[in-house]
Amino acid sequence: MEMMNEVKKVLLAGAIVTAAVGATTQASAEELKPTEPISGSQQKKATKKTVTETDVAISQANVDQANTVVKKHEDIVNTAQNEVNDAEKVVEEATEAVTQAEKLVQEATPKNIQDAKEDVSEKEVAEKKAQKELSSAEEQQKLAEKNVTDQEANVKEATRKLVDKTKEVTDAKQIVVEKQAVLDGTGVSGIVANAEAAKRNLEMSEEAESQARKDLVTAKKADDQRASKLKQAEAEVMSTEGTRLLKAKELDQATTQATNAENQYRVAKYNLSKAQSILNSLTTTSITYPAGYVEALKAYFNNPTEENSNKLQEIAKKGMTAAGFSSPDGGETYYGNPTSPFKQSEADKKTVIADVNHLSAEVQDELAIFNAHLINDFRRLMGTDDIPVLVNRDMQKVAQKATQLSTNQYGHDLDALNTVAKEVGLNQGNQGLLAENIGFQNANDVVTLADLKQQAYNNVVMMLFYDKHADWGHALNFAGLDRKSVTLQYIGVATRKTDLGLIAMHYVGTDSKTIDLLKNGFHQNVKVDTKNNLASLQERIQEARNSVAQVQDTYDTAKTNHKDAQARKEQAQTEYTQAEVTAQNAVTNRNDIQNIALKTPEAEAKLKKAEANLEKAGLENKQAQEALEQLNADVQNKREVLALVKDKLAEKQTEWKSLNEALTAEKEALITKQGELTRIKELILNRQALLSASTEALKASKERVEVLKNAPQLLEKAKVNLEAAQEVLKEKKSILELALAKLETAKAEQRKVLEAHKELLSAYRDYLEAQQEIEHQKELTIQKASIEQDGTHSTPTVQNGKTAKYVHDQVAKVKDPVYQAPAARYELPKTGEKSSSHWLLGMVTISLLSLLKIKRESKEN
Repeated sequence: MEMMNEVKKVLLAGAIVTAAVGATTQASAEELKPTEPISGSQQKKATKKTVTETDVAISQANVDQANTVVKKHEDIVNTAQNEVNDAEKVVEEATEAVTQAEKLVQEATPKNIQDAKEDVSEKEVAEKKAQKELSSAEEQQKLAEKNVTDQEANVKEATRKLVDKTKEVTDAKQIVVEKQAVLDGTGVSGIVANAEAAKRNLEMSEEAESQARKDLVTAKKADDQRASKLKQAEAEVMSTEGTRLLKAKELDQATTQATNAENQYRVAKYNLSKAQSILNSLTTTSITYPAGYVEALKAYFNNPTEENSNKLQEIAKKGMTAAGFSSPDGGETYYGNPTSPFKQSEADKKTVIADVNHLSAEVQDELAIFNAHLINDFRRLMGTDDIPVLVNRDMQKVAQKATQLSTNQYGHDLDALNTVAKEVGLNQGNQGLLAENIGFQNANDVVTLADLKQQAYNNVVMMLFYDKHADWGHALNFAGLDRKSVTLQYIGVATRKTDLGLIAMHYVGTDSKTIDLLKNGFHQNVKVDTKNNLASLQERIQEARNSVAQVQDTYDTAKTNHKDAQARKEQAQTEYTQAEVTAQNAVTNRNDIQNIALKTPEAEAKLKKAEANLEKAGLENKQAQEALEQLNADVQNKREVLALVKDKLAEKQTEWKSLNEALTAEKEALITKQGELTRIKELILNRQALLSASTEALKASKERVEVLKNAPQLLEKAKVNLEAAQEVLKEKKSILELALAKLETAKAEQRKVLEAHKELLSAYRDYLEAQQEIEHQKELTIQKASIEQDGTHSTPTVQNGKTAKYVHDQVAKVKDPVYQAPAARYELPKTGEKSSSHWLLGMVTISLLSLLKIKRESKEN
């Protein structure tokens, strides 16, 4: 019975294991089908199901498959995320392209385009000049190359002549040697040689003395020239220094004038930009009205049925989206509208509102005029602009006070309106006769006039196109279609910040009919001067245009003056630099002359020495010649022959020297011409670089002209590209969202599979332990029978609350041993497989640890 009870413990009591083993989960790269949950009745039916090792392997395969599917979905998500990142970069680049294109559109004024065309003309002239200079340099190169070729031929011919003459000199030297040998055979060579040497020494001394006299004359002449040049150089130094000082003064004056002209040019340029910005801000306030809106609003006014209201609403929805709202009812952009087409001016962006609850008079007037313009522009469209909305200074005060008294966080405060109406006489008893419209918008930390104008733009748009809930009351009020009741209207505009953090913009107004009735019919003192109105936006636009024209003239004059002043400054700088170089050269030239030593003293000393040498040489030659005259006639004959061949040798040597000097001169001429050719080649390279630069500059100028002329088309193309990039980004994000959803589904299914696998492994471990216990009970039965077979009484040894073994009565009691189950091999049910229970338990434990790790990773993902 004890053994059977242990066997029963391993029988499964849950159907989750059966479901995990019996139903293999099917998965693919896209999706994972979830397993069906098992009901309680099905679990009871599965209690007798025995888990096998095959079941564990199948469950592990399911886990691996679920992990693979999750991994594939993660790869898909990563790929989709990368594509979204790439698409976002493309959108950023496209947005930058639109920004640059918008800048080009702003730059593409007729004046800038004309300037660019003039720049092209200047660049074309520069390119033609560079081309002409290059052609001239190329012609110079051809001539220089011909000169070098001709000179090389001259060098070659001079070299040939020198070689021939060298051979003649060598032959003449050989003859002199032979004749000298003949003369030496007579024994008088010493006397002859001494006589010849004395004669040569005398001739050289005479030449030296003569040359010394010439050198003295030359030295005196050179010293006279030096003195004259030094005097002239001193005068040149004084003259050039005076010129340099004059040019320095002119440069200082030109620099001051150029600086002043540049400052005036910058101021004029800033004023022009500011005036143009103001004009742009005044002329870019129009609202885009969808086709059919005017007709639909008039139809509803004439016949205010639900059908006409619905038709009007469908058309008005297009106006909302065209104005930048995310949906026809404003949607997420209800209080903001960040993609509005309204263009804010830079001047308005820089005008910070110190206190939204207390606008300055200038800001309040600017805001009210802007609102009146939007309404009057709408009335022109409706054909009712003969009854305009006027901004009245008294109504500005009324609006400011009514707004400050208002405490309603969501709408109109009638008490505040009635209070202010009584103060100015616009009431009938306790009933105030003021009309009010209110618009709300989110407030930034810093609020500018541009933000308030944007809010006014959004408010009017919503009152015109999102007004069905108010039976189109705001739109009809703005339209002025009720010709019987609508007269001249006087409004004021003010703002306040609500406790919710929104900016409320109040439009408070009355009309001339009401004022006339109160004054003339009820004789009330109405404190509203109907003549004290602000100029309309159209008048301000004309003033702005006149201002731009005036500032443009000032800018053009300043630009011309700046250009001329810069040119004068550059010319003055060039002249000063030239004067400075000339003055420095004059000083250098004077110093060089001063450094030249006087030549006369040295020449006089050399002449004195030459005269002494000549006197000595004359005496020595006289003595040598007297000794030579005493020789016989035969020796004299041989001596004369030797003298003749020596003269011939000297002649050949003189000719060789002349030819050698000629060759040297030709080589120097060749070097000079080669240097000139090199210089011209460098000049051509410079001319080519200049031509290339001129061509590139011309190309850039032409491209700028084309870009400026096509700026609107480029902007439109950039916007189209941006829209396409945004659409691609939207698609990529949709794909990413779908991939994330599928990944989450796969992970959810993975968790189910892992949980089932965990329960299966737990059951399998219980089964193995039960099998081990069965085998142990068999061994105990055998032990007990073996001991009691001889009639001996057996005593069980208990460890950890279980019978570990049977022993004879004499065996001592084991003190607190740790239970160790013996290893055994068992038959697994229905599989025919044999396995060690220890090994199986180990594998189950490892599998459980792996499972826990997978679950942790799944949770982390």
